Amino acid sequence: MPAPKTQQAQKEKAINQGNLAEAVLGAAIVAKLVLRQPNGKIGKVTPVEIKNVLKQICKVPGLSKGGKKTQIKLDSGGAAKDRITFYLNLGASMTAALQKMKDLSVLNKVCDAAASYANMPYMESTAESLYNNQIDNKIEIDVDGISDNKGTKADIAMWTDKHVFDKISLKAGKVKAGHSLGQIGGNSWASILRLFHEGYNPKTQQKESGLGLSINTPQNEFRYMTLVTQKPTFTTVGKAVLWAYQMANGVFRRCPQSTLATNVYKFLKFHATRDDTDVKIVMLHLGKGTHKTLNPLLLEQKLKDVDLRAVTRMDNRWPVFLVYDAAIGIVPTTANSSSTIFSIRPKMDLRTTGYIVHLVEEGPRFSAMIEEEGA
Repeated sequence: MPAPKTQQAQKEKAINQGNLAEAVLGAAIVAKLVLRQPNGKIGKVTPVEIKNVLKQICKVPGLSKGGKKTQIKLDSGGAAKDRITFYLNLGASMTAALQKMKDLSVLNKVCDAAASYANMPYMESTAESLYNNQIDNKIEIDVDGISDNKGTKADIAMWTDKHVFDKISLKAGKVKAGHSLGQIGGNSWASILRLFHEGYNPKTQQKESGLGLSINTPQNEFRYMTLVTQKPTFTTVGKAVLWAYQMANGVFRRCPQSTLATNVYKFLKFHATRDDTDVKIVMLHLGKGTHKTLNPLLLEQKLKDVDLRAVTRMDNRWPVFLVYDAAIGIVPTTANSSSTIFSIRPKMDLRTTGYIVHLVEEGPRFSAMIEEEGA
């Protein structure tokens, strides 16, 4: 019989690791910019420097209230009088956790991975160029962990003199875990169309790029809605979604590869970047102290050389729609199979009865196609 979880572990489970990682990576970038050495070089970031930056911002009055941006200004050092400002916008529970760093055991794992990113060649050269360009730069690092409706996938932005230098969509977790690219909520037929055809998002009042599959027929809608409205429970919603995934799977199989490549590119670009070409994806591998940088701009060309296929599997009691590269020679059994590009799976919203969200998650093949070497 497993040992009961400690009070500390239960407490940390409630902490949003994604929000924590955003704050830590923002602090790591700040630390890199201020570690200026007399010889014009930049020092190596360690968890100590990252925590020092976090401690400074945690001392700002009103931070624990959350809901608005808190800022600190740091001395950049060097001959040029650069002004470096770190903005942080997190919820009340996350900021309270940051202020109690000594009770946050997961912080060390996040700091190790964030230091890996801060010390990579790209950040090294960026920090050195800003140090040595003999310009009084105004540098801002903006971390916004709570404004989900701001219409961008950028969790962290770096600005220099009103010029966007970096936009980062951050994913943090275990190496083998599928990281979420996006999600679509709802049991309605409109939600299925937003995934597999194209659809209208009532919140943003805009069309969204689905997979462009020809599934929007009266017969399909009637069949799905008959299944899903019999009784909104776990079992009936699961049957309806399984039918929808399998139906979409059949249409996917009949599409020409050139059409699939275009549609899959638009779908992934929308979910990964909200069609913002400046956004890159950074994955922090907690427990490994490593990171990956992904460039979504490489997707369009890479997908032209991929043999796109789809298969629907069962994962426990729920279906999962897997899109994979058949050229790898492996038909995936799970979202973590080496040939999986991305997956779509439903997840029950525990706050309601029978209501689900569809999660779009990257697979190993996705990151392998667009990983930037040395970044």
